[in-house]
Amino acid sequence: MGAGTLNQFSLLTRGILGGLLFALPVFFAGVIVSTLLKRAQDVPGALGSNILGSVVGGCLEYLSMYAGLRKMTLLAMALYLTAYLILARQAAQPEAAEAALPREADA
Repeated sequence: MGAGTLNQFSLLTRGILGGLLFALPVFFAGVIVSTLLKRAQDVPGALGSNILGSVVGGCLEYLSMYAGLRKMTLLAMALYLTAYLILARQAAQPEAAEAALPREADA
């Protein structure tokens, strides 16, 4: 199955199938974000982090047009490794992570 697989269908069928195909990741991302946002202790902070991630992701998308996808793969691996190291460090120090969270009386 290649990129031209949808070309064997009529225009209307291609539009419907293509729309569904491209809408599924957005749908699942929305479900994940809303579920995690409901669980968050600091909702404005979580929403701000989500928006910041969207902006950075958009900038990286444009950077991929300049640098190419091969270089972006290395950058993605570096970003995932950095995120993993930050999360591992926070998990190793749960008291410090809890102390950084605002209390309801402070809010």
